Amino acid sequence: EVANTPSLLFKFQVYFFVLDTVGTVLNSRYSQAREVLKDLSLLSVERIKSFSSIQDFPCDSFDALQCWIPELNLESLRTEYSAFCNAYSSLTAGLNLGDTLHDAQESDHDWSTNENYDEEEHTTSKSKKENTASILQLLSKFNLTSAFPNLYLAYKALYTIPVTSAAAERTFSKVKIIKSRLRSTMSQLRLESLLLLNCETDINIDLNQAINEL
Repeated sequence: EVANTPSLLFKFQVYFFVLDTVGTVLNSRYSQAREVLKDLSLLSVERIKSFSSIQDFPCDSFDALQCWIPELNLESLRTEYSAFCNAYSSLTAGLNLGDTLHDAQESDHDWSTNENYDEEEHTTSKSKKENTASILQLLSKFNLTSAFPNLYLAYKALYTIPVTSAAAERTFSKVKIIKSRLRSTMSQLRLESLLLLNCETDINIDLNQAINEL
């Protein structure tokens, strides 16, 4: 199409150029993140249950994750992941045996006392416990970090990814409150410390211990 009018000329030289530039920047910025997220998807419960041996998952698995976390040993991570996939069902069944027996007793009691007891709903609510958070808790609670050190590090990295940018945006909005016109000469170190205290109020800090460590 020939740009024979000012509107078409603007469309070709400015509008399409801006769109191409934005698309290129977004692809270059998030292409590596896409590969990391693809590797992190292997840590889901569904993927763990679907793999039975190291030959089943992709040959380039965890390559991007190692670039993000240099401390990971790639070959050891793949071996640990394969071993964990094979042992996951028996491991969770053995560790949850007491809970299973307790739930069975509760089910018998509920069935005999509650006419509106829904067995399918009860089973569904129990199955919802299996997620990546439960796997991380499983590795840390039962001292499996020594057997799967690289896998444990990968799960910890998975939970450092923020779901949204709301926390960062709230931090920026508090800068004006902390660094007001009367505090314009505040140093950067003091500003960062006050922001940390203001934003991370949910962290319990022992003031006496903090004072003793100074």
